[in-house]
Amino acid sequence: MGEYEGDIYYINIAKRPGKTDEWCVSVVRSEPAANTNVVRIDTDHGEPHLDKPWLPPAQRDKDWLGSDFTVDDAIDHFTEKWRVYAWRYARYREDRDVTDPR
Repeated sequence: MGEYEGDIYYINIAKRPGKTDEWCVSVVRSEPAANTNVVRIDTDHGEPHLDKPWLPPAQRDKDWLGSDFTVDDAIDHFTEKWRVYAWRYARYREDRDVTDPR
């Protein structure tokens, strides 16, 4: 994807072989020791939904996206908005002083 606040980000796409309805698309921050999943859209609970790991566990309600939401839709969404999610994760999960990209 690119760089934001000195960190490199990319999209990871995972699909279960032979299962078109089982997939996950994540925005990942590349780090030397281990990569960090910043945000993801997946079908782990049946329908596509957005997981928000920057929120405290008690507040992590899922944004359900509808059964017609596809892998391509997730890729398009993150291609357009990955910097916003990188900012949210850095600001709210890590309490970093980062510039809002909006």
